[in-house]
Amino acid sequence: MTANGKSRPHAKQVLIVDPDDRFAVILRRALGSEYSLEHVSHIEDGTARLKGKGVDVVLLNWDWPKSQPPAMKTKCQELLNEASSLNASIPVLVFTWDQKRECAMEATRLGASDVFLQPLDVLELKFALDRAYRRVTLERDLAAARALAPFSHIPGLIGNSKAMQRIYELVGKVAGVHTTVLIRGESGTGKELVARAIHRLSQRSEKPFMAFSPSALPETLLEDELFGHEKGAFTGAQQSRRGRFEEASGGTVFLDEIGDLALSMQVKLLRVLQERTLERLGSSTQVPVDIRLICATNRD
Repeated sequence: MTANGKSRPHAKQVLIVDPDDRFAVILRRALGSEYSLEHVSHIEDGTARLKGKGVDVVLLNWDWPKSQPPAMKTKCQELLNEASSLNASIPVLVFTWDQKRECAMEATRLGASDVFLQPLDVLELKFALDRAYRRVTLERDLAAARALAPFSHIPGLIGNSKAMQRIYELVGKVAGVHTTVLIRGESGTGKELVARAIHRLSQRSEKPFMAFSPSALPETLLEDELFGHEKGAFTGAQQSRRGRFEEASGGTVFLDEIGDLALSMQVKLLRVLQERTLERLGSSTQVPVDIRLICATNRD
């Protein structure tokens, strides 16, 4: 946090791969707190570091292939390959004392984003780092947008904020697996819309989607509505009737405000979830049910 209470901007993460740490020390002083510099002395360590997260730009000493065996050139290329293989490729800026044009051409051919001759102009390098950082940030944003593309136009859901992008991502993840889902949120925030979106993207999309609010009925009628009854189960039950769970066979049932459900009904609901069977009112016969249950609540 800054003195006025605002958060500091994210420091740009620069990985320096150089056998000599003096360059890193000088650069750290020159660039200031806008950059967070990490130094490794071996190319293998640099390549391994790229397999993790948090690196935005790489600065690579390109003189290693000249001063050490030819195998070092291969290791430099392995680092460049690793940097370019990521979803949002990490720019690699190389620096060298070699004034020959062929050196710069070879580095760019192998994947370097830019080549700088020693001694370095720190201001010029800073501009290059800023340019590389903007590029990698844009590529990461585009990669994230492409990942959300299948879910960002779900009928009934509108918005492109970070919160909505998170919703799209979660909907896409849970739609592909058969699991019970609990949606939490304040009343009127669109929990049923999210439930319908999950159903549309799931393998059950061609089967029924039934939305029901348990609080709309007293407990005695609620059990009959959900589980159904057999003929003669109570006065007026002149014929058997399937409940909502059976009617939605193969599909999805959305129960709104599940927190309002009586404890006795919650126990029966748990049995449906665990055993995939139910008993109609007035019967002891186990009826198999194949439904996905999505519940919602406005409680924490």
